[in-house]
Amino acid sequence: MELVILHVSDIHVARDKIKQLKEWLKNHNQRVDVVLVSGDIANMKMDPQASQEEVTMHHRDMDAVVKAIAEINPNLYYIPGNHDAITAFNTSHLPPDAPPTNVHMRKVQLAPHLHLAGLGGSLPGYLKGNLYWNGFPYQSHEEIGQDLHKLLDPIFFSKESTLPPGDTVILMTHCGPSESATTKAYCDVGVPLQFPPIESGSSVLSELLCKQELQDHVVMNIHGHTHVSFGHVHLGRISVLNSGALLEGRFALYHLIHKGGSQGWELKAFQFYQLA
Repeated sequence: MELVILHVSDIHVARDKIKQLKEWLKNHNQRVDVVLVSGDIANMKMDPQASQEEVTMHHRDMDAVVKAIAEINPNLYYIPGNHDAITAFNTSHLPPDAPPTNVHMRKVQLAPHLHLAGLGGSLPGYLKGNLYWNGFPYQSHEEIGQDLHKLLDPIFFSKESTLPPGDTVILMTHCGPSESATTKAYCDVGVPLQFPPIESGSSVLSELLCKQELQDHVVMNIHGHTHVSFGHVHLGRISVLNSGALLEGRFALYHLIHKGGSQGWELKAFQFYQLA
């Protein structure tokens, strides 16, 4: 069994890029089985004091963008990013499996023996130990770490875990793991190449991905957030993939295969693309 996943991130309401992406997929006769969107769907300022009117407007933007991307394939799952409405971080009222749907702090089944777990939002970015980017809704490694544990502990570390031994998990986060090339920004908009880089990843996520329980089950951690650091690295047996920002024309395709039995799903191939 093979599954083709389209991964887009950091759209920032760029409807022209969505249209371009649809045309590219059609012109290349590209099959897509699942669409995963890893946050920054809207383009809201990171303001915890934003008015209800502003929050509602940006949530509507999110809904409109998700609807447009779901025309590629309605089998779509997304998480909010730091530029999305705060209301998108409340998923307790959503049905368990009804794509297109928000999977922040949730686990859903994508295919037989394949699951998706999601965590949106970002923590601050730091340059030489000083605050460079604000985070939203998280303000520290400890804050985002609490939600990572709430999401992942019941899946991987609980005696009551319902994850079968041979099943595989895709972990979708908005910001990626710290110490990964996919979260180190050596430049920024209007800023030349610099060293050391801006650090935008989560140390708690890195620590969890190194745990044997996740190494045994997680095939990949896909994320966005750090626009300039698109690409792929390995963290042990786990592939960490940043698709880049669709705002800048970037997206990725992942080909997963399942050989049957208890062997789990494998990442057979991946490609990163830039729209012309």
